[in-house]
Amino acid sequence: MKKFLLPLLAILLLMPSIAMAPAPVTPAPSPIETVVAAPTPLPVVTLEPAPSPTPVAPSLKPKVIKHVSVTPDPDRTLFFKGEVNDKSADKFIIDLNSLDEADQSKPIFIVINSPGGSLEAGFRIENNMDALRAPTVCIVENGAYSMASGIFLHCGSRYMEPHTSLMFHYGSIAIQGSRYEAAEQMRHALDQFDQFDEDNAKHLGLTLKAYRAKIDHDWWLTETQAIQNNAADAIVDNFRVKQPPPLPPANPFDDLFKVPF
Repeated sequence: MKKFLLPLLAILLLMPSIAMAPAPVTPAPSPIETVVAAPTPLPVVTLEPAPSPTPVAPSLKPKVIKHVSVTPDPDRTLFFKGEVNDKSADKFIIDLNSLDEADQSKPIFIVINSPGGSLEAGFRIENNMDALRAPTVCIVENGAYSMASGIFLHCGSRYMEPHTSLMFHYGSIAIQGSRYEAAEQMRHALDQFDQFDEDNAKHLGLTLKAYRAKIDHDWWLTETQAIQNNAADAIVDNFRVKQPPPLPPANPFDDLFKVPF
């Protein structure tokens, strides 16, 4: 029995000297402490910018089509009918300046019905119209084409009868002579065409590029379209004016006495 008690006693005597590691103790939360859980992060949402709207050209508000009534003074009315050439331009300019000298306070009425013609003769008419002191009122009776449309643009007031038209286009030229003469004629003609196009574009409120794009395949305008494109001011209704007497028939023998030069 002693054999077993002695070792047991020895163990009991050594126990106080053995360091026992304390078990980890979780401290109790203080009653005044508030435990706040970390917020759950929200998902990051990337908003892409909205695509820019495609620019839309503003719609051009159509002009109001005006209708006017004109009662011209027969004594102050000129008719330009037929081709624009030196002969017709000479007569028209003389009559035009005569009415201007007679009275600058009264308008001069010009009735146009012409297919156009000479650029140089038309320039002379335009220059004289610009120099007038009397106001001008022009009425397209049937059509004003080519050079005649340019003359029409130089009028102070521009009216068109119903079912009439204007036509603008590129000029044309016939050339003859040696190649050097032909080249010089072509250079001069192109310079004149540039002047004509620039003048028409200015009166229509267009750039030269925009005007030439329109006349690339001839530019035809009815009376309503002419108003929309700044070529005319109004449509004249019930226009009546005393027509001049017809010209006497040409004498075929007159040309025999002309001296060529």
